[in-house]
Amino acid sequence: MSIRAVELTKILEELPLTGSLIQQVVQPDYPNLFFQLHRPGETFWLRICLSPGLSRIHQTWQGPKKPKKTQRFAEFLRSRLKGGKIVSVKQVLGDRIVELTVHRGEEVTRCIVRLWGGASNFLVTDESYQILDTQYRRPGKLEVSGGTFSLPSDQNPTAVYEKFPLRQELLETTVPIKERNRSFNSCLDSWYRNKEQEQEYSDLKERVFRLLGARENALEGRLRGLLSREAEYDEEEKHQLWGELLKNQAKNLPLRGEEVEVEDWWNPGTTVHIPLDPRRTVQENAERYFHLAKRARNGRERMNEERENLRRQLEEVQYNLLEVEENCDLPRLSEMYARVSQRLSIPTGKENKTDTETPGLVFSSGGFTFLVGRTAKENDYLLRRVTRGNDLWFHTRDYPGGYVFIRTQKGKSIPLEVLLDAGTLALFYSKARNNGSADLYYTQVKYLRRPKDGKLGLVLPTQEKNLSIKLDKGRIDRLFSSGRSNS
Repeated sequence: MSIRAVELTKILEELPLTGSLIQQVVQPDYPNLFFQLHRPGETFWLRICLSPGLSRIHQTWQGPKKPKKTQRFAEFLRSRLKGGKIVSVKQVLGDRIVELTVHRGEEVTRCIVRLWGGASNFLVTDESYQILDTQYRRPGKLEVSGGTFSLPSDQNPTAVYEKFPLRQELLETTVPIKERNRSFNSCLDSWYRNKEQEQEYSDLKERVFRLLGARENALEGRLRGLLSREAEYDEEEKHQLWGELLKNQAKNLPLRGEEVEVEDWWNPGTTVHIPLDPRRTVQENAERYFHLAKRARNGRERMNEERENLRRQLEEVQYNLLEVEENCDLPRLSEMYARVSQRLSIPTGKENKTDTETPGLVFSSGGFTFLVGRTAKENDYLLRRVTRGNDLWFHTRDYPGGYVFIRTQKGKSIPLEVLLDAGTLALFYSKARNNGSADLYYTQVKYLRRPKDGKLGLVLPTQEKNLSIKLDKGRIDRLFSSGRSNS
């Protein structure tokens, strides 16, 4: 709700604007302006907000954020007002319009601040009210450079104040102790700050819900696609059987043909009709069926690995959705928004090149950083390109799952709680998660050995130590509040 006329009157009564020097003008975003004002013994910020529903003017104890880019209007204001003195402040009686007259040398500038919700504007005119520039250019209302502005007539303030009285909730707003030297200004500043945070939280929550929903739909679609491909790999056993039958009975079969009938040695008394490629010999057809069986087997393994990875990601998204429903705090919402936006390739303005180059998840505990690989590819990448020899490696015994690494620090031992946190992540990102507990082992990266011709990411640990872990939801929640994704 925008400021009311009676509240504007009270604000101006408290503010020492007349005689103040304008030291700085900052426009952190389009609808907000901050003026740094100084008078003997005091420097303070004046905020002018033109956002619909939040338009107001008041002193603020929270300075402006650094602008992402320089706004045109801010440059104009600095060129015209910086170093000037506010010589008079006038409110149109019963209205939400303020006129600030600024002198800088012999130059006179009038700043008209109109706080009319969706029709709010900041107009800069010369001494004769000819418009020099405006924050919002509205040609239909002649609010453009070169136009002439006319102040509306005063209204009966008593009638207006009776119809729109001062809101009591403003006076009841709790404010930080350091801000209580400006009673009503500090109350109004805190009240609107809370409203902005609530609006920011609500908007961000809606965006996170939308992005997580899109992420959930995408993962479910990919899972459905994998299931539809299962039929492609169902003929592995048949091709393997045909290859073995052709290989073992090749001496008794014609060298070439389009089809042969052979005895099924695994089912005595029955025969099998096997189609052949007439361009190949029987032995070559056997090798072809072995190749098809191997391709189906490898495809199924890759599909199962990908399916497990997708299911883990889907569980994480659903866990995040539950977090949002339970009203997690604003920093956690921001972290989730940045992570999901990155996965969906939505620019957020907060991308970090290093993060995007390193796959997997990153968590922190006790001043130590954890790296988590969720797939064989991520495990292998982290192991070969990111971790160092003294870093610790964690993995569940007897269950497949992700690798967890603790980045060690020179001269600093790793506390037991940090070890338990790493073990909890290893359990959480493994197939033992549903059991609620598991045995793990851990060792330094330099004691891991890759077997010759082993699968991607496969390692054999030596000098390992054992660790038993039970899944602790409180520990998981704490770790997830510190985590981020790099892929």
